[in-house]
Amino acid sequence: MRFFVLILACFMALAPAAASAGDTPQPVSLAGLTLGAKVDDLASRLQLSTAMPLWGQPYVSRVQARESEGFTSGYVTYGNCKRPGTLLRIKLNYKDGSERFFTKLKKALEAKYGKSDEWRGGAFGTLKVWKWSVPGEKGAPGTSIVIMRYTGDDEDFTDGNSIRISFPEWIQEERECWEKAHPNIKGEPLPAGKPGFDWMLPY
Repeated sequence: MRFFVLILACFMALAPAAASAGDTPQPVSLAGLTLGAKVDDLASRLQLSTAMPLWGQPYVSRVQARESEGFTSGYVTYGNCKRPGTLLRIKLNYKDGSERFFTKLKKALEAKYGKSDEWRGGAFGTLKVWKWSVPGEKGAPGTSIVIMRYTGDDEDFTDGNSIRISFPEWIQEERECWEKAHPNIKGEPLPAGKPGFDWMLPY
């Protein structure tokens, strides 16, 4: 009987925490920037002169974010077709680039949104990436949260810790809108003919 009472007491103690975790609002903002906001309304937070379409992804553009408390740099991505000028992705780099901070960050996100849905890290330990997918509320698109830590020498990655939140559904809709409005026109590949396998190697 005493064992049953103890188990019941433990359950009641944990119940409020579980309920509050389930009531956690969908994340849409980061450091004063909000997904769905208009770029033109954020002139004080963004370097609008840096805006340009992404290479290979003309349906979205990127603009650098100004340095803010806790962050060194970053950017936002906005739509160019279905939702022109609307923020679709926010990526910021933390001032604290330590592994200890990255662990703290991961634990804090797990406390709010549960265990990560996906691991995208590299096999050699230089790249650590965790992703969460949070369902949308009241018809809103779901939010993707990605934290990354990089300590290698690849220039395609930024050293240290970073976080990215986005509306993947809206980004996909931008792509579909752009492709419909700008059908691909494929010309003859270069060089003409069949140069062989060596063409695909450095020389």
